[in-house]
Amino acid sequence: MFSTRKILNMPFLLIFLCFAFAHVAKADTAVITGGSITFQQGLGPNFTLTGPGLVINGITTGFSSDTDLTINTNELSNVLSRGFSSGSSNLLLRSPLVVGGVTYTFTSGRGAPFITLIFAAPSFVIPFQNFPGAVVTAPFVLTGGAVGNENVNTLPGTTTLTGEGVATLVLSRTSLPNEYLIQTLTYTFGATTQGVTVIATPEPTTMILLGTGLAGIAAKVRRRRKQ
Repeated sequence: MFSTRKILNMPFLLIFLCFAFAHVAKADTAVITGGSITFQQGLGPNFTLTGPGLVINGITTGFSSDTDLTINTNELSNVLSRGFSSGSSNLLLRSPLVVGGVTYTFTSGRGAPFITLIFAAPSFVIPFQNFPGAVVTAPFVLTGGAVGNENVNTLPGTTTLTGEGVATLVLSRTSLPNEYLIQTLTYTFGATTQGVTVIATPEPTTMILLGTGLAGIAAKVRRRRKQ
């Protein structure tokens, strides 16, 4: 039979356990506050993502297939919401890795830590037809992210990753009607933005005419100054 003292101490024990579990949960979540990651055709650039007690180094290995690079107008609205991971060969982590303020070193290949990044961004439409290209910017939230390893000697457990920022998509038109190619897709962590912005890329002839017009204006200004 429990004594009265033990019964009175049980609420304090429960409070202590709640605080302990809350501390563990907090330690298993890391926020990415800086850095950017770019996906493109073929091998991409190196990236470094940072946050409090967090440094993730790696390289992007491109989209999983050529079909991911080519999209049509019906697919444009969801192109910014994508998932990438080391398991699908989109990402490759590089040593060293800092998680929870602890630095881990490892060799690439089997046994290396894994990473998963799932981005969510608002849908959008292109307000113009038959454009040669476009640059789209939109806010994003990292809805599913994780880094970890089953090898306790390398990285014990799995850490959930969160963050937000701005997604930038660069498109160019292919030779087929209403088909476009993803040149680059970049997620920059940190300050975010409001709404989606779509800016059309001018035709090459338009750029030549614009440049010629600006040159003519500059020459006219110079002649006036001489007079």
